[in-house]
Amino acid sequence: MVERAPDPDPWWSELYPTYKVARNQLVFDFAALAVQQVKNRKRGDGTDKTALGKQVNGFSVELVVREWARALFTGAGIGCMNHEAKEPFGDQPEDLVGWARVVDVYANICLPLAWYVLSYYPQLQATRPKDLPREVGSMKDLARYNAPNSLRDGLVSGFDNAVTPLFDSQEHTTAFLDDLAAGEPPHVDLHKRDIFLAFSNELFAYAEKIIRGDVRRLRSHPDAPDIAQTIRAWADDVRSNYVRFSAAIPTRDEAAVIADELVQTIDRTITEESEQLKAIELDPDFNSANPSKTYVQLKLKQECNADPRDSVRADLVEMISRGYEKTAVDAIKMFVKRRAWAVRRLQWQKAANRSIDAMSEGLGAKVAGTVTTFAETLVEFRGDATFPGGFGRPRRNGGDTAEFTVALQIFSEPKLELVEYCELNWAQLADTAVADSPDQLVEHVIEIVEWVAHKKGYRAS
Repeated sequence: MVERAPDPDPWWSELYPTYKVARNQLVFDFAALAVQQVKNRKRGDGTDKTALGKQVNGFSVELVVREWARALFTGAGIGCMNHEAKEPFGDQPEDLVGWARVVDVYANICLPLAWYVLSYYPQLQATRPKDLPREVGSMKDLARYNAPNSLRDGLVSGFDNAVTPLFDSQEHTTAFLDDLAAGEPPHVDLHKRDIFLAFSNELFAYAEKIIRGDVRRLRSHPDAPDIAQTIRAWADDVRSNYVRFSAAIPTRDEAAVIADELVQTIDRTITEESEQLKAIELDPDFNSANPSKTYVQLKLKQECNADPRDSVRADLVEMISRGYEKTAVDAIKMFVKRRAWAVRRLQWQKAANRSIDAMSEGLGAKVAGTVTTFAETLVEFRGDATFPGGFGRPRRNGGDTAEFTVALQIFSEPKLELVEYCELNWAQLADTAVADSPDQLVEHVIEIVEWVAHKKGYRAS
């Protein structure tokens, strides 16, 4: 394979760091500069530095783990990529060379791929029905984030082994990029099918959230059922009119039946663990004041079963209805991984709640003043070198990170339900968040809350 001659002064060279830099910040600076390079773009066509940055980052973290890509990143670049994404890193000469290689990979490989998955955004947006109720708000984030994410994941995985995975080899990746440059991406029908099915599923999911009352602005709205039905009709229209696929792909109802069968494996696991927990409790030697580690872990798992089970079922319906073949083994693997994360998140939440409770413990009528004091501490020490993740430092445009904003909100409203708040407001928070998801945002905010509490002298027991 003949290597292309490198551009001696590429447009992205101004981003080569000369000091420590956080990878998350670097990738969004790169995306902002990349957007500036594109002329004659219209609003609504996917030209968005936040969406572009997340796609560039998503492709890069998949690419760096491929053995053949090590030479592209170099050892120094791999070191930069492997460092904590939100922590400033690398001001030594070797590190700075590594960062330059990372930016080169962003530009030469990840950027054209990111533009490609986002190029479907106008087509998705064009499916929006006329006279959609104003209460629905903009559906752009469903298209801009979730559906392109699904296409990216499909490219990287090979669409459940239907085609060669994107990063299978350097030759395959180069050939794909050449096809993109020529305006002839391979398997475009498969790509279009996947992203439109993903978008349709997002619409279905949004309609279900409205029915459950999870969309705050539509909660208790008298027209909520009609609005949900309109969105479901939109989803059906997308699936039937914009997707050309074989009859072998199950409908959503058929996918739901298959998913329920696979989830039975998860239900058996939950039942077996519940029986194990009861057996421990019935043991004459059981000491509730000093339980075994096995008991504690089983108890935590029991508290965390519901959401991971439901999310696995929802994702199985999503994938199966897009033509992916899934098994009971896939289902249990997904559940175990998600529940492990849910257990960790529960532990973080309990630690954060202890920190917040400690703030008001014994303070009686002075609670309001004390909460203000913690908010002031947050602001006062936002530039402290030990501030978690650098979340306190203003962004380049002078605005605050979502992490800092939500933490300040928590100190102003201690009874705010953090997880629900981050999930319901993610569409607005995503543009300024260092986090890549609502769950990760919760984790970051809890880090800040605990840090501020410690700064004030409180310690979680």
